[in-house]
Amino acid sequence: MSDTLGAFMARAVVLENTELFPLEKELTESDVQDLIKLSTERLLERDSPALETVKMQVTFDTARVLEAESCERGRLDR
Repeated sequence: MSDTLGAFMARAVVLENTELFPLEKELTESDVQDLIKLSTERLLERDSPALETVKMQVTFDTARVLEAESCERGRLDR
């Protein structure tokens, strides 16, 4: 699993569970463990069209960023 996919899933879990993870409050160690558990459960779901869609979106976004960086490097090398 990529760091990007892990971060995306953690953010999704936080945003979907604002009662457990209030955005204005710093996470405690217990909160972090709960976030890891919930994120891992989501990432390990089997036969989940939603998870596959997220994986494809993250892959696409990552490839787009890498391509943009490559184009910029090529432009600067000229």
